[in-house]
Amino acid sequence: MYNFQQRANAVFAFFVSVAFAMVLLTAASGPLLLHFSQDIKRTPPPAIDAAGVNVRVGRVGFQYDYNNPSTQLGWVWFNLDADLRPWFHWNTKQLHVYAVVAFETPQHHSNEIVIWDHIVTSVDQARLQLSKQKAEYLVSDIAHKLSGLNGTLRLEWNVVPWVGFLQMERGPATEIAFPQPSPPSHSHTAA
Repeated sequence: MYNFQQRANAVFAFFVSVAFAMVLLTAASGPLLLHFSQDIKRTPPPAIDAAGVNVRVGRVGFQYDYNNPSTQLGWVWFNLDADLRPWFHWNTKQLHVYAVVAFETPQHHSNEIVIWDHIVTSVDQARLQLSKQKAEYLVSDIAHKLSGLNGTLRLEWNVVPWVGFLQMERGPATEIAFPQPSPPSHSHTAA
């Protein structure tokens, strides 16, 4: 006959199997919900307002390289009106939203820099309306030169589920250009 330990082991094994199956179904539901969501298909993709982008280049000494006091750094301001509420569903823990500047140089064909980020933890916070938002992080290049380069600015976000796979989304890109540098400054902020 079966003793208590064998019966407990069978019940525990069944419980673990059912729990694992539920976790797999939950993990698979996140991408499916986003793929078939009618709200996402009806909502225009969140994008940075091209008319509200302001890019400046300045020279800041000793920012990254003590041997080269003429490092060019870029400051970016932008407007954003993004409705990310459709990306929230029952398996969404949070959204990690960030703005990315991408540009090419003769030495490096792919440069991407995150200049601003924000974590949205509830659907109530998922409507982002920013005006003249200054980037949290400066744009720089390993060659210390930005002026004359063209690039793009776009909004990206990661859908972080409670259980499952991280999903990366991105909005359309806005063209930007890095102008000639402003007069030299010894402070770390743009005038």
